[in-house]
Amino acid sequence: MPSARILIVEDEPVTRLEIAGRLQGLGYAVVGTACAGEEAVHKAGEIRPELVLMDISLASDLDGIGAAAAIRERFAIPVVYLTADSQPETLERAKITGPFGYLVKPFDNADLHSTIEIALYKHQIDKRLQQSEDRYRTIFENAMVGIYRSTPEGRFVSVNAALAGMLGYDSPEQLMDGVRSIELQIYADEDRRAEFLRLLRERGSVEHFESQVFGRDGDALWISESARLLCSNDCWHIDGTVIDISARKEAESAYKSTFELLDRTIDAIPDLVAVTDLDGHIILANAAFARTFGLSKDEVRAHRYQDLVHGSDASSPVNEESRQRIVRPLNLEGSFQETASPFKDLQGVIIGTVRVLRAVADSVGCS
Repeated sequence: MPSARILIVEDEPVTRLEIAGRLQGLGYAVVGTACAGEEAVHKAGEIRPELVLMDISLASDLDGIGAAAAIRERFAIPVVYLTADSQPETLERAKITGPFGYLVKPFDNADLHSTIEIALYKHQIDKRLQQSEDRYRTIFENAMVGIYRSTPEGRFVSVNAALAGMLGYDSPEQLMDGVRSIELQIYADEDRRAEFLRLLRERGSVEHFESQVFGRDGDALWISESARLLCSNDCWHIDGTVIDISARKEAESAYKSTFELLDRTIDAIPDLVAVTDLDGHIILANAAFARTFGLSKDEVRAHRYQDLVHGSDASSPVNEESRQRIVRPLNLEGSFQETASPFKDLQGVIIGTVRVLRAVADSVGCS
């Protein structure tokens, strides 16, 4: 796997060189450095790194926060802040720019590596979700509902232009002339058509029946079909509407792939990692976490994080900021550094927490 390409923005020459050396030692490619905000924005556009390490307090007209905002808006490149300034007003300004992580100076290589890896994968997840949403929105905004009447035996009696276009035909007449058997020519799975007819006969109507179908050129798409079985002049017919849901299916597949990617990613982390929802229920955990608590990865999702780690009396509210503390988990020997970071959706709303437990020396005090 190619090493990530990183741009360092730091106005202290010695610190800049030291960070570059550490990054190279961790296997990353340092593709450029900058010492001022304006230079950082220019180089980000020119080099297009995969991630920017940005010192918040730059001695230039455009500080690190302003530079990060410009880089995100113009180039959608993830930024991790480097800071020794923990003043609330500074952090409030920084939060608005949507950073992918913070590193408080001084930091060790383990923190540097884990922060970069999480930022890179979170950006990859966000990008995939955004692409899926964009595709879904484009198709949805241009979607037209197909309307048809057919016989139970599988011949179209009438169709509208929207359905014809959905299935790749130039006109309703071409669709009706070209399709002699809906079951054999339209449905990818003949059994779905049989199930559709069975439900119609039993209930008289079907809503949101999803099937994969073939268009004129053999392209597969997913449809949601709602229909009624009606009788007119002693003849039974089916009146129905069809919506193309291919985008939704693609988005669902993308979401599944994204979480599978996240699952594989956190499995490679030796620390104990768990992702929880707002109620503290574990929705994802790495193999190290599950193994440490004597559970499988499936079994661990039946538990609340607080119950496993701290006991049911403990509570840990989700905050905007990442938090660290030293804890002694139940049924585990030794002390652990616990890091809790908010997990946000694409709109910046907190939807859960990423929690990391790392073993530390027992000489460190617990809180």
